[in-house]
Amino acid sequence: MRSTERPGAARYRATAARCPFLPYLGGSPTNGVLVGGPGSGKSTALLGIAEALTAWEDVAVSDIDLGSSGAGLDPMGDAIQRCATGKAAAEILLRDALSIAKARPRLFKKLGMGRNWQPSPSHPALVLLIDEYPALVAAGLFPLVSEIIRTGRKSAVTVLMAAQGASKDFLGAADPASVPLRIALPCQGQDVTRLMGTGAIAEGWVAHRLQPAEGDNPRDASVCYIRSGRHTEPIPYRFAWLDEDEAERRAQERQAAGLPQLDTASLSLAGVDLNVTLPDSVEIWTAAEDGEDTRTAENLVPLPDIPAAVLAVLEAHEAPAMTPADLIVTLKACDPAAFGDLSLVALGRALSKFGAGARAYGRERGVYYSDLLAAAANYRPRSSGEPSDRNAG
Repeated sequence: MRSTERPGAARYRATAARCPFLPYLGGSPTNGVLVGGPGSGKSTALLGIAEALTAWEDVAVSDIDLGSSGAGLDPMGDAIQRCATGKAAAEILLRDALSIAKARPRLFKKLGMGRNWQPSPSHPALVLLIDEYPALVAAGLFPLVSEIIRTGRKSAVTVLMAAQGASKDFLGAADPASVPLRIALPCQGQDVTRLMGTGAIAEGWVAHRLQPAEGDNPRDASVCYIRSGRHTEPIPYRFAWLDEDEAERRAQERQAAGLPQLDTASLSLAGVDLNVTLPDSVEIWTAAEDGEDTRTAENLVPLPDIPAAVLAVLEAHEAPAMTPADLIVTLKACDPAAFGDLSLVALGRALSKFGAGARAYGRERGVYYSDLLAAAANYRPRSSGEPSDRNAG
């Protein structure tokens, strides 16, 4: 066990006892994938991972979340060096990380590190936690992540990608099963196969049999299977629950003690300036609060009425997904004049046409926030005279 413990390390040891991959992620840099459907405890898992990593003095942590505006790791925000919730800011963080990954090998000999970067308080590792990864793929940034995965491990620059499912294009051109560290929370059978490999279910990797939370019953939320170089047996673990107030207290404590700072040698050689102000995150479908639209004409892409309204509902409820029936009720209650006559068929057709149709959501069907974000990033109106989607069906 390393001696570079930060305040809150006792909590880290408790978490590590349940999920012992955590020191492996930080101390011996490894790229990872975490998958969990609605109610799986994915947010609990990510918060626990962030809390654990920030307990070390030799790990600098950044957060990228294009799907929920960084809400998942907000309680640990004071202990996270950089956070991006928009495409422009995310690209800066990824390019900086890639530049550091490519620059550090030139320092190995000078610093006496051998053939790999040796994290220490003066020369920390860099871990990027990326939630709602499909939104980043939709934004066209996955080539940067793929390059970090390919080149960053020797330089102690790694990523942990999280999503609600392991789709075929989860890593763009890469296979999620090719990433060394794989974590499966309650999810679908196809996610297990794509994440753990063909035949994994027969071997006992049965995350699809775990029951997500339902109402006030947590059931198997935050229970997971871990597969990595050190974890080859299908043994279930459970992430420890961390209260948000306690997470905020620990984050503030660590900030007061001083967060790990990336070494000047790496930053200088990579040409990275951490003092650059990151762009604000304003999504393309959101106007300024005072009604004045501050977006440029080149970037202005208004969304169809129904997808835009559904996005607003999911954002307001901070929900990863909702059933079409619940969306109908909410839309009619929020704007009866606009959506009073909206039917389930019309809703389904409008969302399918937009590219974000309902899919498996526990035992029902649901419309996913991440799917809407991905569709919005790729949306282009067919013509200026395209009819309102409220008239569909």
